[in-house]
Amino acid sequence: MQHDETIRHEIENMLRQKIGLNPESVGTRSILRAVKKGMRTGKMQGLSDYWAGLKRSPETFTSLVEAVVVPETSFFRNRASFVYLRQWVAREWAATRPLRVLSLPCSTGEEPYSIVITLLEEGLSFDQFHIDAVDISQRALEKAKEGIYSPYAFRRQTYRSDDKYFKLGVPPGVSQNKRLTQRYFLTESVREKVSFSQGNVLDSKLLNDVPPYDLIFCRNLLIYFDREARERTFRKLNQLLRPDGLLFLGYAETSMIDTHYYQPVPYPQTFAYRKQTTKKVPQPTLERAEPGPTAAVAHAGSGLPSQATEPVADAKPRSSATGSIAKPGAVQPSLERAQQLANKGEHDQAAIECDRYLSSNHANPAAHLLRGELYQTAGNDSAAEACFEKAAYLDPQLSEALVQLMLSKEAKQDVAGAALIRERLQRLE
Repeated sequence: MQHDETIRHEIENMLRQKIGLNPESVGTRSILRAVKKGMRTGKMQGLSDYWAGLKRSPETFTSLVEAVVVPETSFFRNRASFVYLRQWVAREWAATRPLRVLSLPCSTGEEPYSIVITLLEEGLSFDQFHIDAVDISQRALEKAKEGIYSPYAFRRQTYRSDDKYFKLGVPPGVSQNKRLTQRYFLTESVREKVSFSQGNVLDSKLLNDVPPYDLIFCRNLLIYFDREARERTFRKLNQLLRPDGLLFLGYAETSMIDTHYYQPVPYPQTFAYRKQTTKKVPQPTLERAEPGPTAAVAHAGSGLPSQATEPVADAKPRSSATGSIAKPGAVQPSLERAQQLANKGEHDQAAIECDRYLSSNHANPAAHLLRGELYQTAGNDSAAEACFEKAAYLDPQLSEALVQLMLSKEAKQDVAGAALIRERLQRLE
């Protein structure tokens, strides 16, 4: 048993080193579930066999990456970003050359295709912009290139019928009388406008041979990375983005960017940042500074790394999950402790402990699931549903969260929403 535990840690370290994944962001249980799936596929008897195969076979590691990445996305996710994009094109973009846009990670294509539609709706012609889309998942890219989507891909907007961008139809080989099999087929002209490619954002050579971009969408990726991977990612994004270009992040990533290099766009719920042509020098303060970490530590989670690479010996200790500074001797919040308190019926204390844990581990799906259950126990159904949605977003294979979300929608008589989630559960089964 101890040997298996050591191997599990080695597998997590491999994911951390090669793709930057912070294991706590997706949960050890999710990674172990992916490992067991790989063991079944490869007909392996134990973790030792799987670990040996993982080290010698790139295909085995690729399959593991495919199983742990989070493909959750949808058309026009965070609609305010696309509203602002139209305004920016109309007011600020000088159409003297093709607009260059990067979507990274692009997942199954909903985001880059949403960008194409937005630019076309603003009046741009196909030859006035160029869009590259990169993802580490080959499986996601294949689906993106196919351009066929279920109604669930449009869940963040009202129902849409046939239009100039999509045609409703049934995939080849599927019975016409199965209503739930009806899909949206993206028009060929939109599909051809996006150049998809596989790549790892931690690869220093990624996109080195292309001109810089005017706009980069890099949303909901950094929440899964450890501190070093975030810094390497920001270094790459800074290299790829033109001076005065726009960087779009996810709402949970806004605290990670260095505002000396990037200034927030004053548009509500956009989470967009403008790259500064020169670094903004912070104003000196008259207050006495407290002794603390070196520059390398102080820049943890910032938009760009400092020149220093090693912290001094007396630097303040950090939380391994997030890179945030922890008080010496402070008891760190624990999800396991929160679960134990909940099991004993101490729901208020469990909620406090869970909130403390989520404050520094905001991308852990199991924590959001537990918090939702605690909200449910307290009778706060709307907050519970929000937590279940977050858990299902962070881990689309977390069936417990999907079941709770389905029951919540059924209780509200949201028949269509419950049916979509039931379909997801059936696919998982």
